[in-house]
Amino acid sequence: HREYEVAAMPEEYFRCEYISNRMERTEPSDEEIRSVLHQMGKFHLDQELNCGTCGYDTCREMAAAVCRGKADISMCQPYVMEKSEHFTNTILDNSPNGILVLNEEYEVQRINRAAMQMLHIHFQSDVLGQPVMNIMDPIPFMEVLQDKIPVVARRDYYAEYGIYLEQTILHDSTARLLLAFLRDVTVEEADRQYHERL
Repeated sequence: HREYEVAAMPEEYFRCEYISNRMERTEPSDEEIRSVLHQMGKFHLDQELNCGTCGYDTCREMAAAVCRGKADISMCQPYVMEKSEHFTNTILDNSPNGILVLNEEYEVQRINRAAMQMLHIHFQSDVLGQPVMNIMDPIPFMEVLQDKIPVVARRDYYAEYGIYLEQTILHDSTARLLLAFLRDVTVEEADRQYHERL
């Protein structure tokens, strides 16, 4: 076979310059770390759990990583849980509907302000841990737990409180809780009965 002459390539063709883009690791100041810890709700040393769920050994290491842009505050599990619980409490406390939470033994676990007003309860401590039958008819709750079918918009008259309550009751089998949403429909029911009489 025949060989062909190839022109030599200029030397510059084989040269390449690389510019380092290595970032210098700077240590965040104590003030910056403290600022991140405060955002995570950790104001005292005993609040730094160092649980490791975020992937860092200590809360301070995690905060330093947040300062460097290598982590996010939402990686802190206790912070997320506390924020979620606070959000849930805000909803419960400000809902115009009554909310009642029972365990599967029909004992009151949570009750919000609206439900307390409807059921003439002055202090949560008066009902927490107590059987629901002390304040309400337990039968709808029993039906939901036994039949596994939610009660939706059931209306009952509670003579002891002088109100008609519309109840929606659900069973959360994962949390093993019964959730009741109560609405005072006394005015609506009076209007309905008035129009029926007419």
